[in-house]
Amino acid sequence: MTLPAFVSIEPRKVKHARLRVSESGQVRFIVPQGLSPDQVGDLYARKAGWVEEQRAYFSERSRRAVNLMPTPHTILLHGEPYGFFYRAGIKTRVNHASKIIESGLPLNEPPTMRKWYRRYARIVLNDLVAQLAHEHNLPFNGRVYVRDSSTKWGNCSRQGNISLNWRLVLVPPSAGYYVALHELLHTQIPNHSKSFWSRMKRHMPNYREAAKALDEYVQELKGC
Repeated sequence: MTLPAFVSIEPRKVKHARLRVSESGQVRFIVPQGLSPDQVGDLYARKAGWVEEQRAYFSERSRRAVNLMPTPHTILLHGEPYGFFYRAGIKTRVNHASKIIESGLPLNEPPTMRKWYRRYARIVLNDLVAQLAHEHNLPFNGRVYVRDSSTKWGNCSRQGNISLNWRLVLVPPSAGYYVALHELLHTQIPNHSKSFWSRMKRHMPNYREAAKALDEYVQELKGC
């Protein structure tokens, strides 16, 4: 078997072959010394499907990262680009149906954009927690804080207060829903026991898919 051009072979003093797929799509194939080209080809053939899955994953993540970068005429909101139009003297208006934001603020300038995101997040995330508490019959008497965390999407304190990362307004709605519901459940079950995950599944059967979607945004949003 002729190996693809993106595969580099590295013979080493190892017992078993190992594959390393980089985010650029390049593949390092570490193999035991002394193997013939045919043996190396056979080993690679067994893992070729897995390699293509990894390359496809990194390719999609790279494409998404490019799409997440705002342009002078777009703003990322709820996982999608919204068209931005500057209108001097008007208050900021968000039209979710047409995915358009009009504002008298230069929201395409990073400092102003971040300030607006955080103000917007305070309203949206507080409303989301109240909505979820009502829909799922989860009594909530605490407070919701919107934070600027570089390591956590959300947190629930011992006092029953919930902290949420303002960047949740940048990810798809299902991902934000998952984090808010996760922290709401922690007001009743302050751990990650089987009971907790059982309740999570009952309230949100597709929570694993939402959590996976959230993970895909972690790297892309680090610079926001």
